[in-house]
Amino acid sequence: MSNQIETLIPRIVARGMLGLREQAVLPRLVNGDFAPEAARKGDVIDVPLAQPIAVGDVLPSHAAPEPNLSEIQTVPITLNHWKKASFYLTDREMTQIEMQDNFMPLQMHEAIRALANAVHKSILDSSAAGKHIIGEPGMISFQPYASGTREIYHDVGVAVEARRLLNAEHAPKTGRAGLLSLDTEAQALSLPHFYNAERSGADTVRLEGEIGRKFGIDWYSSDLIAQAGQGTVSATIAAAASKGDSLIELSVSSGTIVSGQILKFSTEEIFHSVVSVEVVSGSRQRIILNAPLSKAVSTSATVSLPSETQMSMVFHRDAFALAMRPLTQGGMEQTSGSQMMSVTDPQTGLSLRLEVTRQYKQTVWEFDMLWGVALVRPELLVRIFG
Repeated sequence: MSNQIETLIPRIVARGMLGLREQAVLPRLVNGDFAPEAARKGDVIDVPLAQPIAVGDVLPSHAAPEPNLSEIQTVPITLNHWKKASFYLTDREMTQIEMQDNFMPLQMHEAIRALANAVHKSILDSSAAGKHIIGEPGMISFQPYASGTREIYHDVGVAVEARRLLNAEHAPKTGRAGLLSLDTEAQALSLPHFYNAERSGADTVRLEGEIGRKFGIDWYSSDLIAQAGQGTVSATIAAAASKGDSLIELSVSSGTIVSGQILKFSTEEIFHSVVSVEVVSGSRQRIILNAPLSKAVSTSATVSLPSETQMSMVFHRDAFALAMRPLTQGGMEQTSGSQMMSVTDPQTGLSLRLEVTRQYKQTVWEFDMLWGVALVRPELLVRIFG
């Protein structure tokens, strides 16, 4: 049996990585920092960020001018996500893995899917600080125009507005992606600008049921979508805030304000998102907003906090930074009672480890992964209701 397990480990790791590559859509759409060095939970990785470079005049001289100093700025990302998924294999399934090149047991597939979903969700959870929000709570984006109104969450206006916001932030034209909820994708697929070949320039929607690339954005859908809000929350403004402030104090009478909570002040037309919450005393809480106030807010103004709603998003890959490291060095390793193997996918940079442990009358197979994620360019993220 031990010889069979040693033979199966490389095959299972390889097939697990292929499954992870297929399942982990969102992790492949963001900016990743991957390296082969093994790491541990809690390690901090410095991810470099591009910096603007000033252009100067050329002045011929006998001496060369001093070059512009351009220090590389980095953002620290903690490897604080260490997740595992275990499964068992029957003797029949182990034999099928040996005999069939493409066979993957159902439970093994579910383990990979669970890990891919965990990475996906960690990226969504970091999106609360996104600078831009469009749409209205309770509305599904891409709905047809109603009664002559032309709000930006109607029809293709949501795609056009998201594109405009990214253009205004000087986001590169390549590397833009949209992640839609299943309901929002279904609504978008019904629009002529997406499914009509004469308008969209492609038959992808009719033939494959996939939106593909439209309006300079690669569109994807997921059943895992960011959630904003948490039940019903009632609050009043505890202290006045000036135009340009991002910090404001609220007095919460019911419910709980959480990171990612959506709120709207009566003095403004746009929605804000809560980045962080600090309890000052009793019901008084200090919150930091995703974007500064466009108008001053007095204590007589009102604030509404919609209940939980789905948030699709359009973003450039540089908005997020995903740092992933293998848990052990590559190749087969043996510890007391366990055998393990760690591999890094050369195409995606995703790292996966398989550990096999013999228990009483059974063998446990376990995948685990280590990563960290952060929203490093909030201005390159547009959150969309629906």
